[in-house]
Amino acid sequence: MLSVIDKYRVIDPHNWTNWILKPGYEITVEQTLDERSKEGRELAVEHLKKTAEEKQLQPQDKMFAINKWGFKGPDFPLQKTKTRIICLGDSTTFGSHYDSDCYPRALERVLHNVEVINAGVLGYRVKNMLAMVDYYAQFKPDIALIYLGWNDLFADIKGIKSLYLYKAIKSVVDRIHPQERKFTDHYWNTTEKINYEPSFFEDVIRLAKKLKSNWMEPVFLTLPCLYSTNSTPTEEMLSMGHLPLRSKNAYVFAQMVESYNLWVRRFGELFNVRVIDTAKWAERELDYTWYFDSLHLKHNGQIEMANYIAGYLEIYR
Repeated sequence: MLSVIDKYRVIDPHNWTNWILKPGYEITVEQTLDERSKEGRELAVEHLKKTAEEKQLQPQDKMFAINKWGFKGPDFPLQKTKTRIICLGDSTTFGSHYDSDCYPRALERVLHNVEVINAGVLGYRVKNMLAMVDYYAQFKPDIALIYLGWNDLFADIKGIKSLYLYKAIKSVVDRIHPQERKFTDHYWNTTEKINYEPSFFEDVIRLAKKLKSNWMEPVFLTLPCLYSTNSTPTEEMLSMGHLPLRSKNAYVFAQMVESYNLWVRRFGELFNVRVIDTAKWAERELDYTWYFDSLHLKHNGQIEMANYIAGYLEIYR
């Protein structure tokens, strides 16, 4: 019997320190709207309703399902009959509740004779994905797209060298009293410079090596972000923010994300690992209306990102 975390996540029966998606789970439009409404997530409800109307979906239509292997999306045979790509990540890979709109499904539509597995799991960090590589290896993916790092950034206190102790203390208080943390309190202060080095990057390197040892080519995606140190966000953009609890300064968050992306680019150059720079693409091509919050792209943004990634996988088009 699986130990339940929530309705569609359960403790990994082979590793009690990790969690997986619940095989066989599915949810309708009506059920999703009801859940988000009870959680008080008004923006999410509004967005989901609008998308349902655009797609002309009925309340009982299925939004997404978890297949028998524990992946979001349709079932597939164990033995592959075509090129297979696995998309590793967190909620940004899991994507839209409307499964057809997440970037792995959109990528599969664009590429020719390619099967794409969505291995995104909400809350996953690099260490979680490391624990799953041996399981993923049985499906013999040819390429592993790695769109991962957000939850590590949110948890990485020791990577920041120049934030004061009171911010670490305040993060504890905010966790105890989360209702006191309001997005409207976010601000943009460019004088607060940080020297950020992602303390979890050794895990990133281990992940790439482990994928290679299991005959998967690792391909990293840099992280698109609503905020950039190159431009000042509007008040509306600040109100959309989803930031680490330790700082309400979106400029601090932008520096962290850009530093991580720089490390990914350098890693790719040094170790001859392919990197698709989705961060630079997003900064160039997308404005704030394509984002749901500071890191999650709306369904149209996920589809456009899939088109951009497909351009780097031209051999399969």
